[in-house]
Amino acid sequence: MRGHTLDLVTTKSETDVLSLCVGGMISDHALICFVLPLKKLPVKAQWVTCRAWRRLSLDAFASDLEESQLCADLDALVDTSVDDLVQLYRGVLTAVC
Repeated sequence: MRGHTLDLVTTKSETDVLSLCVGGMISDHALICFVLPLKKLPVKAQWVTCRAWRRLSLDAFASDLEESQLCADLDALVDTSVDDLVQLYRGVLTAVC
């Protein structure tokens, strides 16, 4: 190694490195095994709501979509901002589905 530090473990000063073991040389590097006392944060429960897509009638969906503001009069949407179009899209699809 010619006096150079090639293999090291860097941590914050408040982190204790436990069970440090430097193994034999592999080429010009040594295997370093160690244990860090890390605390695993508790998993928060997350509720997810989804639609029953199997019960969706594609014909009714297409019909409702054709009659909505998104498809009924496209000329009326020409000057609508992107943000307003996104809100319209979200609102229509939420109501239709």
